[in-house]
Amino acid sequence: MRTLSFALLLSMPVAAAPVPKEVAKRTDAEIFVGVWETAVSENAGQPHTKARWTFDAKLKMVSNPHDGGEGSRTEWAIRIDPAARPKQIDIGDYKGIYEIDGADIKLVYTLSGERPTDYKAGPGKYYSLLRRVEKK
Repeated sequence: MRTLSFALLLSMPVAAAPVPKEVAKRTDAEIFVGVWETAVSENAGQPHTKARWTFDAKLKMVSNPHDGGEGSRTEWAIRIDPAARPKQIDIGDYKGIYEIDGADIKLVYTLSGERPTDYKAGPGKYYSLLRRVEKK
């Protein structure tokens, strides 16, 4: 009887669990594309003017005043190196590092001198926490 039950069990079709589709992981360059606001902006540890940053697919960045008020609009060519540790970003001639932290991007960059190695604002270093602006 056991042999017959085992044979019947083996002859039944087996329903395989569905194979999950592989979720395509976005590259850092793809994550940057869009509109961001500086949730935190510091220069040498002191509060700094907040801005709205827009990155296009070629990583050109346009910066506008955060509140839409007075201020200059600037355009920058961005280069990133996500393979470096920490990840590196160049904003025009400014050298920096970045980290994608969930839905935010942390940046520290310097106007002159060596590339920063940590995420702290200090003398000659700017710190920005970018938060994506949701589409309305």
